[in-house]
Amino acid sequence: MINSRQFLDAFKSEWKLNENRDDIPEMYTLKRDWTSFMLDKNKGFLVNVMRRLSKQGEKLEYRSFYTIDAMYVSGDLYKDECRYPSTLHALIEHENGDYIEEEMWKMLFWRAPLKVIIFYDWDEHEKKTETKLNWLTNKLRALGTMRTEALKFYPEDDMAQYLFIVGNRKEKNRPPEWRYAACGELTARPL
Repeated sequence: MINSRQFLDAFKSEWKLNENRDDIPEMYTLKRDWTSFMLDKNKGFLVNVMRRLSKQGEKLEYRSFYTIDAMYVSGDLYKDECRYPSTLHALIEHENGDYIEEEMWKMLFWRAPLKVIIFYDWDEHEKKTETKLNWLTNKLRALGTMRTEALKFYPEDDMAQYLFIVGNRKEKNRPPEWRYAACGELTARPL
């Protein structure tokens, strides 16, 4: 089983290899390019995070399915000569827009021991209004409330972990910096 600490450590290690790339600041501003950088099934950032986790234990595979951006899976089940994974280790959603609640909704109704949503706060130079200054706290509060309300009707294993990884830039033309929070926390800590 992959826990949130292992995921964060692998994420942080992989980021250290990428943060000084010359193309990162520009790519970050181009939603399609940044999403491709994060999710590409062969050489994307999240597949490389998975490879780091595989080195620590069970051999994982990277899959996307239906509307889930990424899954880390392992094992085999066979049905009509098709291969299906038997173990779902992590669900990952990457939201490069404003629909974080939609990603949370998906996480609430899938079952996995680790559920990760990667999304983005306003860059520091953009936080000129009270709304933008408080945006992340309000978003984290809303996600926690969604989970509390959904679990009243559709309980899940108490061991399930929710991890939010939040990127933003301290300065223009710089790579993003990362923070993280667990579900129910209103403050994100530096990665």
